[in-house]
This record gives sequence, C-alpha cells and structure tokens, in this order.
Amino acid sequence: MTTKDNAPSFASTGQFPESFLFGVSTGAYQVEGAWNEDKTPTIWDDYFHKNQANMRYRYFIDMPNHVFEHFKQKDVEPRLVDMYKGMAIYEVPSSAVEDGTCFNFNGDIAADSYHKTDVDIQLLKELGVQTYRFTISPTRIIPEVHDHLPGKGGIKYYNDLIDKLVENGITPVVHLYHYDAGVHYNIIGGLTNNATYEFHENYARICFENFGDRVKHWITSSDIWLIAEGYNSEHFAPGFQEKSFSGFSDYQILHHCFLCMANVSRIYNTEFKEKQKGQLGYCVDTMWFYPQDPNNPEHQKCAERARKLTFGALMDVFRTGQYSNEMLESVKATNEREGIRVDRIKQFTAQEQELIKDSFDFVMVNYFSSVKVRPMTSEERDTEPNRKRRDRGYYIDVDSITPTDV
Repeated sequence: MTTKDNAPSFASTGQFPESFLFGVSTGAYQVEGAWNEDKTPTIWDDYFHKNQANMRYRYFIDMPNHVFEHFKQKDVEPRLVDMYKGMAIYEVPSSAVEDGTCFNFNGDIAADSYHKTDVDIQLLKELGVQTYRFTISPTRIIPEVHDHLPGKGGIKYYNDLIDKLVENGITPVVHLYHYDAGVHYNIIGGLTNNATYEFHENYARICFENFGDRVKHWITSSDIWLIAEGYNSEHFAPGFQEKSFSGFSDYQILHHCFLCMANVSRIYNTEFKEKQKGQLGYCVDTMWFYPQDPNNPEHQKCAERARKLTFGALMDVFRTGQYSNEMLESVKATNEREGIRVDRIKQFTAQEQELIKDSFDFVMVNYFSSVKVRPMTSEERDTEPNRKRRDRGYYIDVDSITPTDV
C-alpha cells in the first residue's frame, strides 16, 4: 500500500518508497471463529456444515473441470495449496495442509481471533507491520436481516480491535464485505434481490458511524469475481450447481455487486467523508495469464483476452460504469453458438453508470496466482460444464499448475 500517487516505483529505484506501508491481511471467516457467538450463521458456516464430509471434492476455487480430472486420474489429491499460493478459506495448521487433514477443518474456531484480540495485536507488533487489513463480518453488525438492529457484541469486538491497533501505531484498513453474507440474507435473494440494497446501506452506515472516526481506509468489497463464483459453482459458498447456473446467476451477482459497492461509496462521500476525512476504495481479485506458447500469436491473444475478461472486466466497469465490448461480445458469441435466447448480462442504465464510474478514491489488488493459457478447442468447449468459462474461451495449461509430485 502506498500513500502517495506520485511515489517512485519499486521497478525504477529497486527500493520501496518511504510512503509504502507494509502490512498483513485476514478475512473474518478465516480467523475469527466464534461462529455462533454474537452473530447468525453465514453462507460459509452453512456451506461447510452441510458439506464437510465431501469437502475434499468441493472447495477448489474456480478449478477447471479438466484440471480436477487430471489430478484424479493420477491419484493425486487436488488440494487448494497445490493450485494456488494461498491457504484454505479458513486458517488451519500448516501440518494439516501437508498431510491432507485440512479437509476435516472448518471456520467454527479457525484462529479464534474473536477471543484473542490482545494476542493478535502482539503478533502484529512482533511482525513490525504498519497496516492491518481485516474484514468486518456483516452478521456480527446486523445479526438479524429482518430487523436491521445493530449487534452490540460484534460492534464491541471491532471497536476493541480498532482501538488497540491505533494505540499500537498500526493503521486499520477495513473491508466491509468479504463474501460472508448471512444465511438468512441469502435466502431472501442476497445480491440477486434489489431489496437487499437497503440492508447494505444500513450495514455501511452502522460501520461508518461506529468506526469511521478511527478508520480512514475503507474497502467496499473484496474479490467480487469470487463472490459471484459461489453462484456458478459447487466449489464456493453458497454452492450453486455449476451446469445450471454458471454464466447466468454469477453475472447477475456481479452486476448487483457493482451497484451495491457504488451505493456504499455514495453514502460515505455524501454523509461521512467531509467529517471523517477517510478514503474509500475497492479491491480487485487477479491472476496473471501467460501464453502457453509465448511464440504463438494465438496464444498471446488468448492470454490478453483472459486478462481483459477477468480482472480487466472489473476495472472497465469501475472506470467507465459499463461492461467492455470484449465482455459483452464473449457472452453474445456463446449465446449464438449454443442457441441461448436470454440476455445473460445487461448493461447499466445511464443513472447507474454515473453512480458507478470514478466513485472510488483508490484501487487495491489481490494477486493470487499465474497460469498459462491457450485457446479452447471446439471439443474442449463442448465438454466444459461451466458456461462462463465457455464465454471466456481460454484453456488452462495443466502443467503450469500441477504439483511437482505428479
């Protein structure tokens, strides 16, 4: 994180600028635990409690079908740690990742941060970090979706955490939403239901009112492609069936995410920013795409297309308030090829466009991994169960992500 727009780059100087802030980050479900204390269940609580027995086959984030089958054929457990740099969605001991027993864990206890604020602060001090980026769990702030009343226990926990961070010279950077919606909120439609905008507005106001005097860096939402992922795949909460919903409900979720985030930005800018003097931004989930054959022009074009249709698609909307032509054409081409007659992705209205574009003070990037890609063959496209991947049209090279023991 850098605090100045004109700070010299690391690439040009070989050194981090003085304005660069070193920090660490966590997500509420990853570390807090206390799953049934001062909150109602989230979609991740529900997901793991229902699917724990089959979890070794379910939680591979956006793992293409052919990659999963490749692992299975070689009798290698396709663990998340083998494909990505990150840990599981909840924190588990490293030994459990190494021996495969991580599949027996969930986020019920995790790192138990909800009961260990002092321990966490001490660990952050030992690391010498300047910032701590954490997420607030909506169900701790508004436990019951039907009444919108603030949760006293959750507000106290986050107040204590923020106070102790500030006291120890650590800058809090706060995510408002990290794909851990409440189960009850999701039952009434979640981000597919326009009526839930009111919930997000109320939730954001409670956070700004209670924490905004000390929090000066807000992030509306993190990894919105991954938020949408749970609505096109069984491998991510809430776990919609891939073949039926991919390329439909995920695009709908993405659409409403943009509007919710922009609306939260409007609330902060009009009601809180002048007094609290903070900044509000968004966080984009990214992976880098290389051409499988760097000398093949078609592979080069495919890698660039993959970048444009993933994190590039998000940046386009935040910058212009509209989906790019590449994204719209990719969906249109699949519709024509497969005889789909419904409009699977719709543009924003002129009013929505003005709400979204340039509504943020800064951009953050979560960089997860890199893969090599090439264009899908006709046969690969026909056998790919995920409609959104058929829209994008790139094929991930298995050898670029396969564990060394395969």
